[in-house]
Amino acid sequence: MTTAARLYTEADRLALLQSTRLLDSEGSAAFDALARMAARQTGCPVAAINLVDAHRLFALARHGLSQRHLGREGSFCDRALASTDVYIATLPPQDSAEIVWRFYAGMAIVVEGMPLGTVYVMDREPRAFDTDARAALRDTALAAASLIQAELTALRFRRQEARVRTASMAGSDWLWETDKDGCIQWVSSGLLRHTGIDPMAELGMQASDFYSPRTDATQASWERYLQACKRREPFSDAIAERDTPRGRIAVSISGTPVFDSRGQFMGYRGASRNVTRQLAIDNQVRQDEQLLRQAFDSFHAGVMIANPQGRVIYANKHWRTRTGIQDISTLPPWPELLRQRIARGHYRDAVGREDDFYQWRLNVVNGTEPVVLHMGDLVALCRDVRLPDGSIAYFSTDITHAYNDRKNLHAQKEALAQSEERWKFALEGNGDGVWDWEIGRAEVFLAPRWKSMIGFANDEIGNLPNEWVSRVHPDDRQQVFSSFIDYCHTGRGIFHAEFRMRHKDGHYVWILSRGKVVQHAPDGRPQRIVGTHSDITVLKQAERALRDKQIAEAANRAKSEFLSRMSHEVRTPLNAIRGFTQLLVQRQPAGEASSDSAEYLHQIQLSTELLSELVDDVLDLQQIEAGAIRISREAVPLDDAVRQCTAMLAPLASRYQVLIDDQVDASVRVWADKLRLQQVLSNLMSNAIKYNRTHGVVRLSLSPAHAAGQHTLCVEDTGPGLKAEQLARLFQPFERLGQDTSQIEGTGLGLIITRSLTEAMGGQLEIRSQTGAGTRVYVTLPVADDGQEMTDNKDTAPIGAPITANTTAEPTQASATTHACTADAPLRVVYVEDNRINALLFQEALRPYPELWLEVAEDGQMALTVAREHQPEVLVIDAHLPGMSGFEVLKALRTLPGLADVPAYMCSADALPEDIQRAHEEGFVGYWTKPIDIEHVTAELLRLAHQGRPDAA
Repeated sequence: MTTAARLYTEADRLALLQSTRLLDSEGSAAFDALARMAARQTGCPVAAINLVDAHRLFALARHGLSQRHLGREGSFCDRALASTDVYIATLPPQDSAEIVWRFYAGMAIVVEGMPLGTVYVMDREPRAFDTDARAALRDTALAAASLIQAELTALRFRRQEARVRTASMAGSDWLWETDKDGCIQWVSSGLLRHTGIDPMAELGMQASDFYSPRTDATQASWERYLQACKRREPFSDAIAERDTPRGRIAVSISGTPVFDSRGQFMGYRGASRNVTRQLAIDNQVRQDEQLLRQAFDSFHAGVMIANPQGRVIYANKHWRTRTGIQDISTLPPWPELLRQRIARGHYRDAVGREDDFYQWRLNVVNGTEPVVLHMGDLVALCRDVRLPDGSIAYFSTDITHAYNDRKNLHAQKEALAQSEERWKFALEGNGDGVWDWEIGRAEVFLAPRWKSMIGFANDEIGNLPNEWVSRVHPDDRQQVFSSFIDYCHTGRGIFHAEFRMRHKDGHYVWILSRGKVVQHAPDGRPQRIVGTHSDITVLKQAERALRDKQIAEAANRAKSEFLSRMSHEVRTPLNAIRGFTQLLVQRQPAGEASSDSAEYLHQIQLSTELLSELVDDVLDLQQIEAGAIRISREAVPLDDAVRQCTAMLAPLASRYQVLIDDQVDASVRVWADKLRLQQVLSNLMSNAIKYNRTHGVVRLSLSPAHAAGQHTLCVEDTGPGLKAEQLARLFQPFERLGQDTSQIEGTGLGLIITRSLTEAMGGQLEIRSQTGAGTRVYVTLPVADDGQEMTDNKDTAPIGAPITANTTAEPTQASATTHACTADAPLRVVYVEDNRINALLFQEALRPYPELWLEVAEDGQMALTVAREHQPEVLVIDAHLPGMSGFEVLKALRTLPGLADVPAYMCSADALPEDIQRAHEEGFVGYWTKPIDIEHVTAELLRLAHQGRPDAA
């Protein structure tokens, strides 16, 4: 028996079996025919088609067998179910006489990759089962599987059809499908529900047979629909009308073309819906807007509105007639229009004081009383009102005929006030909820928008003050209503309050409430207040997000400043420790090279280098976390980067007795930051060297990339490898996986920085390791296409600039007109440094070299004095000096004769990229980060000395 590996679970198999709905069914005649055919073709007296349930066998069809239900456990069918071919079982005659059937041959019925049952034959005597019989049983099993699959497909189709029908009935749409000639082939039952039309009545018809375009503004949508059909393109929201048993309705039609696998157009599928009510509502809205404009035009007062930017957005008929301006779309902003009208003499009161009048007129909105304006022969009573969104409404009433009649003036003011009040109610269209309260009354007017702002319909809450008071947040209630009561007593200015109100759903919304006294009692007391509510929840959320962002940025700045200061304070004493240690090692007698003191010095050197590396890594990590690492990407030959790192790490590999095997193809180029890529490779290769075994190998090769457009570099070592729990802790800061006390130096930050730099260059870093099999690190970077140019941060990125920490200018060949410096004519170096220990270190470092002459200045003024006396040829300047910064000192020195082009080096404990970039921009040719490398510094100065000076010097 051949048993196949199961790619399914028993639960999956039983679920599929149940979904066929064939268990305990009568089955079809086709299954019975298959059973008879199996018996006939194999010559066996018994044949059956069994479905195998969890604990039983059900005979879907049988021939020569009366039983329909048998137990599954230990049965031949159960074994055949697990076989991938015909399963045959034969019992010899001498076995128990109780056994009736001594021959069995069965084949699994496989549907959708899972065996649901068997086709089998049996005989009372053992018998041979030749190749033809086996083939017949296989064919029968295949035919049975096809029948079951057909039953299952039909059942699923009926379920899907029922779902579509139910969905169509639940919504407001009905679905349809046409052939390539536009004839309807199918319509969902939703048509009957939504229109009363039998879907069968539309089969074979075209849309033009019962749809007709409307004669209103929607007619253009029907034209677009016809054009889309001609081009066989999708269309949406085509509006047309049709007759139904329920009357004539408007329908919105949307559809998409259907193409077969060869691209042949097959017709359209789409959806339609009854939009009669929606169109009626839209039409009503337009009518209401027209009525509102007609109402404004009927006012016996001019009304003009300018938005917060001063642009005139509305003017009623009275205002346009009085000003002679019919088209407001071409008007300049109101302040500019006002100045033009003043210049043209429209305002009699402005003559001779145009500027003062202009300022006064713009400030009328800030007053509390109407003003009288003389505009030509017209006398107008004007009132400007600032609306909640910052717009200004300008009301003006013609009082020319009543100007000299003081008794009529009060009536004119009342008319203006009524116009203002009508306008305030019109504010509902701007999203603000109006409230109006006559002080002392038990009712307050709350507009529908006021109520909907907190989730209520107009009839769900009354017009009682408590509807407002009870919904204010308990934490805001005391302050809000104390200030409101004070305003009701004084009536001065504008009432303004921000607070939270409980929504109908239970949550709170932020409200901006503003109000103004519009009517006073005869004794001057405030009598009536009108105001608005505005929903400012979104604004409050934005303010909260901005505050959180500012707090996070402030914390990040504080951390950056602390780390920068910490770096400076640590590097300064570290400079002396490392420098003097280097000097002691250099000057140690040859015979003491293996003494204890030599070992102590070596340990001090390693410790200072490790501490310096730790400070650098902490600063790099902080820059990465702050998002301040900027990348300047270019096309970089990967083999060059690997070769440079290999050369740099050769001494380390030699010390650990590890071979570096470079297998990188010379034709590979990646899109990366060159210096950051070298930093990534240097870290990975140094780790592979240090954590390798003696006589181990570090292999660099290209691996297949995860996706097109990428190169993947594999850095592989032959070390002891890592456990799964060690890999899980690998990218935790300062985590060295138990190597803290080993002889292998490190900070535990390198891999975190390496992964971040790789991702910043658009790449990925993946580590795979197994105990005893070494570690592989995969670095994936984008491919650099031929001719690809640098595009990232060309002008601002400090990375890749010609000056970096502990770098110097490129050496140049001495010309024929120069001669090297000697003890008699040494290279003159001035070092500006206020720390005496650092100055002493520099002096001691240069003392063995007679061709170098050094003078130390403690501040900028002393540096200028020394420079005037000795004409230095090299300047070395600290960044932080008393009185003047290092940059200011260099600028002052450059003004002295002969010092404009003298090479200058900054020697500082500041090590951030922006510090180095600034030094380059200020004219320094090199940057030596403390703690300095004595050998590097002296080598650079000796290079300048040997390079020589012109003979004229």
